[in-house]
Amino acid sequence: MSITVRKAMVIAAGAAVLASAPAPAAAQMDPRVVLDTLVECSKIEEVMARVACYDTNIRPAVRTTAATAPRQNAAPQPRPAPAPAAPVATASAPTAPAATASVPPAATREAVAAESARSPQRPAARSDERARTSHTVTAVAERGPGAYMLTLEDGTQWEFAEDKGLSYLAPRRGSTVEIERGSLGSYRMRFDAQQPVRVRRVR
Repeated sequence: MSITVRKAMVIAAGAAVLASAPAPAAAQMDPRVVLDTLVECSKIEEVMARVACYDTNIRPAVRTTAATAPRQNAAPQPRPAPAPAAPVATASAPTAPAATASVPPAATREAVAAESARSPQRPAARSDERARTSHTVTAVAERGPGAYMLTLEDGTQWEFAEDKGLSYLAPRRGSTVEIERGSLGSYRMRFDAQQPVRVRRVR
């Protein structure tokens, strides 16, 4: 047996020992040992023996490395993102009631009605206090030139407060005159479309 074949058998025996070792031990084999094994295999001159040396030593190491690498280098799986929290229901503030027009209580309305009942009613205006009233003359008395006193059908007497002169046509018994109330308690008498005459009541 040649020295080359004997060396290949020795290397193969060493490889068999390595292959029979547990997987963690083979995976933790020193890279320098592997390199030395490759160098020794390359020194074999016979092709078949050199190939057998490579197959016996390299393939188990490659398979072991490939089997352990994913477990050692596997990246940690990302943790699933937590589900978003459900929105918290909040109670809405109560809506303020719309302002309503204030209605006076019944007691107030009754008080107003009672006060109105106690208030004295204004007496009806007399004939001489109205704006303008028509009257029939029952008597005429001359007090001076252009000045007269008239007695009306209601018994009131009115005299001229100014002289109208001889040109004024005085009313006669049965004539109709109008008494008109003016400002500041004054009165005027109208007769036959003439200028009104200021008069004052004497009775």
